[in-house]
Parts: sequence; C-alpha cells; structure tokens
Amino acid sequence: MSDWSVLSIGRLQLRFRNSIPSFLGFLFDEADFYSAKSEECEGEWWWEELGYATSVRDAVETFESQGYSLAVFSSIYEFFRDDIEDVYRLLLGESIAEQGSYHKNDEEIDAEVERYLSSFPASDSQQKLGDFSDLLRGVLRDAGAMTEFDAPYALSLGDGRTLEIPAPDFLRVSGGEASSIDFESLQMYLQQHVHRLPPGICQVGLFFDEHLFEEYSEIVWLTFVRLALDSADEDAEVRLELSDILEDEEEAKAIPSDLARSLVQKVNLYNRVFQVLFEREDHFRELDRKTRGRDLLARCRRENTANAKGRLLKQLAQLLFTDGERLILSDKRVSTGDEEIDLVLRNNVDRPFWVALGSPLLLVECKNWTGPVPSAAIRDFEMKLVNHGNMARIGVFVALNGFTGPVEDQMKRSSRADHHIALIRGNDIDEYLSGDDTFLVWLERKLSELI
Repeated sequence: MSDWSVLSIGRLQLRFRNSIPSFLGFLFDEADFYSAKSEECEGEWWWEELGYATSVRDAVETFESQGYSLAVFSSIYEFFRDDIEDVYRLLLGESIAEQGSYHKNDEEIDAEVERYLSSFPASDSQQKLGDFSDLLRGVLRDAGAMTEFDAPYALSLGDGRTLEIPAPDFLRVSGGEASSIDFESLQMYLQQHVHRLPPGICQVGLFFDEHLFEEYSEIVWLTFVRLALDSADEDAEVRLELSDILEDEEEAKAIPSDLARSLVQKVNLYNRVFQVLFEREDHFRELDRKTRGRDLLARCRRENTANAKGRLLKQLAQLLFTDGERLILSDKRVSTGDEEIDLVLRNNVDRPFWVALGSPLLLVECKNWTGPVPSAAIRDFEMKLVNHGNMARIGVFVALNGFTGPVEDQMKRSSRADHHIALIRGNDIDEYLSGDDTFLVWLERKLSELI
C-alpha cells in the first residue's frame, strides 16, 4: 500500500507517491496550515485533513515573487525545444504516412509536414505554454459540467478554427469532483493526434514526456504546476493534502521550512559535486560533442531512406556547429520563399581569425545524398550567401559522400569573392571526431583551406 501527498489546483489533482516534492515548499507559508481530526471512535482518531491551502491568485503571486515568471519557464522549455521539435516532426511524418497507407515517399511526406506546419500561425515558446494552459482550462472546466465524458471538448484556435478533443482519452475523473491528468495517456493521445492538434500544444505535451519527468523531475513538475495554475480560476483553491502521508501535526507544520531547507541543500550539493565540470566546461563539451557525434555519424551512414538520412545529417550538423555561447543556433529549416537554409548560426566567436572574417551569421547546408554533390548545388548555396551578404560571409557545405571534381574549380572562383565556403566531407568529420583538435580549431583549418 502506498502513501500519497496530493496537490489540488482547482479541479486538477496531482498525486506524488511516498514523497512531498521539495519544490512545493515555497508555495505555502505557516498561515496556510490547516488540520481536522476525525471524531474519536473506540479511543482512536485520525487526521481527516492535514496540510496547506492558499488561492490560485496567491500561488501565482508567489511564483512571480520568487522569479518564476512565465518567461522563465519559456526559457526552460527553450532548452529542450530543438529535440522536442525534431521528435514532433518525426511523429507528424509518421502520422501522415499512416494516413496515406504508407504509399507516399519521403519527399511527399516532408512536403506535407511543411504544409501542415505552415497552416498554423508562428508562435514563440511563451505562447505555446499559454496554449497548453488553455487546453487544460477548457477540459477541466467542461469536466465539471458532465457526469460522463460523452461529448468532446471544443478547443478554439487563434485563427478562428475549432478542434474537437475527446477528453476521456486522457482525463480521469473521480465522482465529478476532482480530475487528475494521466500523463501516459496524455502522451499517447497527443502523439496519436499530431495531425489534428496545433503544433505548439503537441510540442509542449512532449515536454511532459515520462523520460523528461524521470531525468528532470522537479523542473518538469514545477513547469507543469505553473501552467496548471494559469489554467485555473484565480479564486480557486490550491491545497496540499498530507493526511495520507503524515501523522504528526508538528511534522506537518514544519513542512514549508523543511522542504525549503532540503531544496537549498540539494542545490548546494549539486553545485559542489559538479563544480569541477563547470570549471572544465569546454573540455567536457568537446567530449560530449565527439561521443554523440560518432553515434550520429554512424546512424547517418547506416540509414537507407532519404528522409531519415537528411534528418540525421542535419542533427549531426546542429550538434557540431552549435558551440556554447560562441556559435549559437539562430534558426533551422529557414524558408524565404525562393530558398531554404538548413542552419543559421549567430557568430559570437571573439578569436582574431573569426573577427577578421566579419560574418555575424554562419550559414550551413547539409546533403546526405547517395553520391557526391555536384557544382550546381554549390552555386545555389553560394547565391544564398550573396543574398545575405550583409550579415553572412561564411558558409559551410556538409556533404557526407563528398563532392564531384568540378566543385574544386568552383571553389577557386568563389575564393576570390567576398564570401567563404568550407566544404566538409564525411572523412573530414571523422578526422575531427577521432582527433585531438577542438571544434573551433578544426573548423578554422577547414576555412583556411580556401586561401
């Protein structure tokens, strides 16, 4: 038999098995404490109620006063965004392929993925988090009006469209009084309906994946609690019920300070344990990049389907070319109507070599074709650099299976222009991943081959 602490936010109920999460401590203070004993029966009694209660309005104000604004949680989501969006695109492509009974080729699926995404207005991370709160708000509101879920929830989109979402697929209701999210079912529902739901809602749903809960438990839970607070009425109650997990009133009264102390101790311990990693951050970043890079490069070479080959090479390029605060991913899969750029990076490298190149942006093109890339593809990429010459003078063309002979002549002509293109082949990547050079030193050498 398990004991549970239960956090209720309006009609939403979150249950924590055999624990009281330390991040909940700052939500309540001593004045929020409540308790109620049962009537004595044969000399025995028990706690019918024991815990803390406040309002949604006060809880949100506490979040804000501690610095946990929605903007902060947006930045947390941003940390995971690229991986989440890659998974989402993969799921969306699989869903489209399944709808077409798998008769569509990779290029047709990619085109449909892009058409579907372009049918929704662009939204930033904060907007996506807000949309997810709207979903919670609507479903929980409708849950209170129904005994059984025999009617779908109508989700209104910003562009005027309405989507019907059958709540029973991911919501559990107990006696019509309290509702609890079944995260596993929620994940399954979002993944099975990626072609019907707004991209932002599905992507935030993937943030609450069970694997991220396991690895970043308190961070992910804290984010969900904030979105749940935003989905509830301001006057609704926020209640932390402890009667199932605690029997001592004094122990319960000490919970806010105990949890706060536990959280501080945990932060101090992590800082102490990982201080050596912080001091050698560049070294460990290189080790991580090369380890993950070797795995991705092997997968690039094993893959047979064109769609997967291209996707994996772009993932590898993103891993290689993003370098902490020096080379920062600005955008990917950029489409300007008549051209498409795989990766756009902001160049913050302050080494003299990079400063002299005078290129605030770095453009990256990726081709994982079965044969070598011809000079025509280089000319197309060169025009992209010319079109963005005021900001981008450096380009990197990654072709896993190399380039045809005429490309060398094309590069000699380009070297006389006001831009530079580094040609990166599969064996060049092997050289970096198996060598001792740092990424920047290796890339500087590849760029210097143009001179």
